[in-house]
Amino acid sequence: LFGSRNESLVSTLANSVNITYHWEYQGDSNWQRFAVAAEDKLEHAYQDGRDKIIIQTDQCKYEVDFKVMIQTNLEHQSRRQRDVRRIEKTKVQSKLSKIPSFVKNRKRRESLNSSIF
Repeated sequence: LFGSRNESLVSTLANSVNITYHWEYQGDSNWQRFAVAAEDKLEHAYQDGRDKIIIQTDQCKYEVDFKVMIQTNLEHQSRRQRDVRRIEKTKVQSKLSKIPSFVKNRKRRESLNSSIF
């Protein structure tokens, strides 16, 4: 259907996209990103299928419950809780900038057609 040239292009595109995740907690007025070390621990525990993890920051120790996506401050008297979320971030390598315009235009048309119907 697509021919070897286009199949090769699709293969190259698929190998050029890396999906990573960032972890954030709900601050007082907006979402705040966890420190990189905490994000790594959170992501590994999440990928391992754990229900909860305890992380230590410079300020406090927190328990993060993945089932309800809540962090609890274990050192605060009120055991303050905040929402947490896992955000997918897609990193696209520079090879994607070389996509032929006919591929970009076809994707744009497909997107417009699907939104119309």
